Amino acid sequence: MSYFLHKLTRYYINSPMKTCTVCKQELDYSYYHKSSRSKDGFNYRCKVCDKAARHSYQKNNRERFAEKTRRKNLKFKFGITLEEYYDMLEKQNHRCGICGTKDNHVPGKRREQNWSVDHCHETAKIRGLLCNRCNGGLGMLGDNVESIRKVLTYLETH
Repeated sequence: MSYFLHKLTRYYINSPMKTCTVCKQELDYSYYHKSSRSKDGFNYRCKVCDKAARHSYQKNNRERFAEKTRRKNLKFKFGITLEEYYDMLEKQNHRCGICGTKDNHVPGKRREQNWSVDHCHETAKIRGLLCNRCNGGLGMLGDNVESIRKVLTYLETH
């Protein structure tokens, strides 16, 4: 038996239940997330209390949480920092790279949405920032120049 399994087994045998530090309920270990930071390998608060604490943090720190999430998404999806994103937006004069609008409001949403990072799906090269409408239209046409030409021809003849 490995050291880790032996260590966990010892805790399960000695104490099959764990007390949540928040709600003070004694619960089975299945009610806790695993955690490498604690001695017994499980979080100090139960899943219900953990979810409530995370929700409360997000609600009370809405701006900070939104920026942190945006920062992580930009780095993961496009390999750019939030500062590079804002530099691109500044270079585009806070306007869409295609239609030039300053308004990026999405119907049905209460707040303005972030600008979409337009990139080539083959090379992953970032082309610029677009409003959601232009980004959706470009995506529907499959980033295909020939499709866009056909649309132009259609619009010009009708």
